[in-house]
Amino acid sequence: MNVMLRGVYLTSSLQRGQMDDIFTQSAARQYRLGNNPLASWPLVDTAPYFTRSLFPQALLAEPNLATESRAWLIRSRRRLTVFSATGGVAALLLITGWHHYYNGNYQSGITVLKQAKAFMDVPPPQGEDDFGNLQLPLLNPVRDATLAYGDWGDRSRLADMGLYQGRRIGPYVEQTYLQLLEQRYLPSLFNGLVKAMNAAPPESEEKLAVLRVMRMLEDKSGRNNQVVKQYMAKRWSEKFHGQRDIQAQLMSHLDYALAHTDWHAERQAGDGDAISRWTPYDKPVVSAQKELSKLPVYQRVYQSLKTRALGVLPADLNLRDQVGPTFDQVFTSADDNKLVVPQFLTRYGLQSYFVKQRDELVELTAMDSWVLNLTRSVKYSDADRAEIQRQLTEQYISDYTATWRAGMDNLNIRNFESIGQLTGALEQVISGDQPLQRALTVLRDNTQPGVFSEKLSAKEREEALAEPDYQLLTRLGHEFAPENSTLAVQKDKESTMQAVYQQLTELHRYLLAIQNAPVPGKSALESRAVTA
Repeated sequence: MNVMLRGVYLTSSLQRGQMDDIFTQSAARQYRLGNNPLASWPLVDTAPYFTRSLFPQALLAEPNLATESRAWLIRSRRRLTVFSATGGVAALLLITGWHHYYNGNYQSGITVLKQAKAFMDVPPPQGEDDFGNLQLPLLNPVRDATLAYGDWGDRSRLADMGLYQGRRIGPYVEQTYLQLLEQRYLPSLFNGLVKAMNAAPPESEEKLAVLRVMRMLEDKSGRNNQVVKQYMAKRWSEKFHGQRDIQAQLMSHLDYALAHTDWHAERQAGDGDAISRWTPYDKPVVSAQKELSKLPVYQRVYQSLKTRALGVLPADLNLRDQVGPTFDQVFTSADDNKLVVPQFLTRYGLQSYFVKQRDELVELTAMDSWVLNLTRSVKYSDADRAEIQRQLTEQYISDYTATWRAGMDNLNIRNFESIGQLTGALEQVISGDQPLQRALTVLRDNTQPGVFSEKLSAKEREEALAEPDYQLLTRLGHEFAPENSTLAVQKDKESTMQAVYQQLTELHRYLLAIQNAPVPGKSALESRAVTA
């Protein structure tokens, strides 16, 4: 290794371990005095000094090297190359990023100017607008200009490497867009909604649906965007069938209006323009609220739920079909409509729909109370929610019980014109299709909770007993206990139905004997005389 050193180094190769006072010895020699005795005896053995530390800490220390080693030069050059390449790439990326974001903001600015020019060239719409479509030529350019810079409210000042211009331009464009929505778009929607509300039947669910949308469009505090969008989508679909582009444009403006407008808050703040724009719609809304408030809100919500169930649940249950083809041989009905039980009021409807809709019913009740101006908020306490559930459950139980009682009371035994008809009917009752037992079985299956398996643990049984559907079916079972008890089999006693079947069997034999006699009339008279 060829290493060049700089500097002068004085060192001693040996250490004797002997202490000496150099100053005293020098003074003694100057005054020609004798040598003092040594403070300690010199060591016999000598030891190397600096050997261990000489090269790494002194001679070859970095500041004392005159030239660099080859390995150090290679490492140094490699580091310099890496740092230079990294810096070059970073600079290139920085320049590329600035160029990209500059072009993006430049194009957004061009878009804003282009859409502003298009807006200025559009003439005011003419004619009566009940759906908002006539406002699209005005709204579309301003909306595109508003969205040119994206959602500028969520962007920081350092966005796009500090080149983002949306925070400077966006507020001015958005303000223009919101003014158009409040002054033209929403009033056109309200014009059509008022006409639809006036055309709806009095105190109907249809009128309430329109009123819901109107209240939610003007007041953000109780707004449910999904309710408004579903109703308006259906309305636009009927009007602009096959014109999906118009429907999509109208929906995009509605989305923005729902997110950023609040007529009610502006009126509360004393905004004169908002108050004047709302004036034509205030009287129709208040009038509809008074009309629809005549029916208690709990009953109205329950009727709404019952109506919606028709489109979700399977076909209604018909007692005639449940009894079977021998229905007309045994029964007669004064009103066939009472034999039809809505699926909503069956065991299936109770378990798969009503119980699962209880939380939604609370929300719907709160919403409709706010829509009808009965409450100022759509938020209810836990006690209020419990009371709403209790009221709706009581209505459901009452409706359920009344419907099944009306259906069963409408099953009357028909009048038989001959012994042959009567014996034929008895044969069906005791050994054929058994229509009487079928009717009672249908009633039991829909008004009595199921029997738990013996394999259930105590905890599982307790949880099952606490289920809402089990509790409701238990209440219904109490209402129809006399009817359901006819099919119940006791341990040491036959069921009521079995006892009835025995009596009917004897009656069937008795009538069959009369029917098969050579002279049925004479046999009947003799039997009557014997009986008397």
